[in-house]
Amino acid sequence: MIRVELVTGEGIEVLNSARDEWSRLYSASERNPFQSWNWTYAWFNAFGNRRSPALINVYDGNQLIGILPMFQEAQRILVSKLSRIALLSDRIGGADHLGPICRVEDTASVVQAALEFLVSKTESDIIDFGHIDADAELANVVSPDDRFTARKTKVSVCPQIDLRCGWDSVLNSSKRSQNFKRRLKKLRAENGFEFRSIDSPNELSAAFERFLVLHEQRWQKSGGSELSGHPKLVDFQRNVVSLLANDGLLRFDELWFDGECRGSIYGFDNGSTFYFYNTGYDIRFPQFSIGLVLLGLSIQNACERGIATYDLLRGDETYKSDWANRRIEQVDLRLSRQRPMLQLHDLLSNGGVRLKELGKAVTPNGILEPLAALRRSLGRRHQLSDQ
Repeated sequence: MIRVELVTGEGIEVLNSARDEWSRLYSASERNPFQSWNWTYAWFNAFGNRRSPALINVYDGNQLIGILPMFQEAQRILVSKLSRIALLSDRIGGADHLGPICRVEDTASVVQAALEFLVSKTESDIIDFGHIDADAELANVVSPDDRFTARKTKVSVCPQIDLRCGWDSVLNSSKRSQNFKRRLKKLRAENGFEFRSIDSPNELSAAFERFLVLHEQRWQKSGGSELSGHPKLVDFQRNVVSLLANDGLLRFDELWFDGECRGSIYGFDNGSTFYFYNTGYDIRFPQFSIGLVLLGLSIQNACERGIATYDLLRGDETYKSDWANRRIEQVDLRLSRQRPMLQLHDLLSNGGVRLKELGKAVTPNGILEPLAALRRSLGRRHQLSDQ
């Protein structure tokens, strides 16, 4: 018999009490690093202010078969203060492929039971499932309660590389193949050229600091990145590295020459998938295309380790799509109670999106890029101001 239990409370204690069972379920799941207990703990510790954990535990008899990790918060929409429940790790921090923590074969049961509980047993005005795969069970649920309306929005795409065909096939099918070979040959002639893959726990902290310097160089004139564009984001990342260092999930792929690290990829490796989280490179050497060469070497190294999938995560930038041979769409699914204030807000939001698209179309490129950088910086400050 399937039953559901809601575990709530103030602060981090709720996550602490769930650690052992969470880790057990995670070990039996597909082991997405963004659903690990350590990642979620670091995320809530950094961004949990004014939020309360809400774990939807699903049991089959007395056996816990799944957790849908969520949080509750009050949200002001227009003149009303409404209650919202959303997935932990969403929006801030760059987590993808979110969803329940459970065995693959239990996913349908866990999702359906959790959804029925959320719409019938809680008083939430808004239920948000953000950055979930478009083909996942959670993205295709049908609300069992006609008091809610559902709105699904495409928010990103995650390009991926199926590595099972081998490195030669991956390289030959890439649009960057010839350029990669030329740039690699040029870089190999540099003094001390070396590719390094760092996964030893006692080396990860130093590797992160090298990555951070290179990453911030790239984004300094663009309003900062979503990874390091605010002190709270940097503190969060350092905490992630500290907590995940002994889990065997962290990896930094680096490119060195002239005695210095010139490029770094920050990623996660669960033994079957490598998750390309972010990158940084020395911008003083544009002639070498350091980012291109490093990415190619990282993909080759993943092939040689027996990794099946190289997941480039959110963003359809050319440097990703030119290597990818498949794409996973990410969506936000929002269930809203049928209240006039929420319906008006959705209407205004849709109109705002259209105005934004129109503004991009009529604004000259020379002005658009600085405006986008300023908007990202101000938006990030506003988003993190109460965290």
